[in-house]
Amino acid sequence: MAKGKASAHALKSILFQLEQAIVGWSATSHGKRFGFIADAPLPPLYQVSALRGEAILLGRFFGDVRQGTAADIPDQLWLEFWQQVIEEGGHLFNLISRIGWLDLLNQGATLPTLHPSTAKSYYCMLLDWLSIQAPHLLHLALDDYMLHLWRQQFPAQAQVSGRTQVEQSRHQLEVMLRQVYQQPVALRESFQQHEDRVLFGLHIKPIDQNDWKCLLELERPRLKSARTAAYTQAMQMLKKGN
Repeated sequence: MAKGKASAHALKSILFQLEQAIVGWSATSHGKRFGFIADAPLPPLYQVSALRGEAILLGRFFGDVRQGTAADIPDQLWLEFWQQVIEEGGHLFNLISRIGWLDLLNQGATLPTLHPSTAKSYYCMLLDWLSIQAPHLLHLALDDYMLHLWRQQFPAQAQVSGRTQVEQSRHQLEVMLRQVYQQPVALRESFQQHEDRVLFGLHIKPIDQNDWKCLLELERPRLKSARTAAYTQAMQMLKKGN
């Protein structure tokens, strides 16, 4: 029961933050809106936006989100999860309708008949908009929402693969790096074991660069404490803008 309440609270937090962002944008934006006719194709502007969002979805769903489960998930199981939450469209429609995204797109016009492909298109348009207007919230609509659905649909696997504190910190750091560099950033660890200490380092490589660079290095008596301290200090450093 406690886990169920925690999951429900996490979902409410995701929905609330996204809804507030959309409400704020709706109140200040006076750009052109397309009307919709039932069963009509999306206007070209929206089609392009959906394709950009789909590129974001593919990259992160099969990358960061899968890694975020902290489990060795068979490819077939992950593809089944994709089919359930993306292609079937019900979960996507639930998200975008509850945060007011469809109302913002609609602007009083008639929406096309909803089916899996249109729900996916609307969701991908949301991801595209967030990547431009509110990139700090993109992880909520994608990473956090998908991991919430993963824990719901595969509770046994999710329980076994619960994140450790270090894994949670790594995920948070990866999100912060994407926000700072405005692009995907690869992150890797290194360590050297000495007789009485461990030298631990975090290294990053933005997608548009060829070389790795050291984010930070530190020493601790043990590897576990070194990893924990490194992620904590790295996030503090980014928050301060260093």
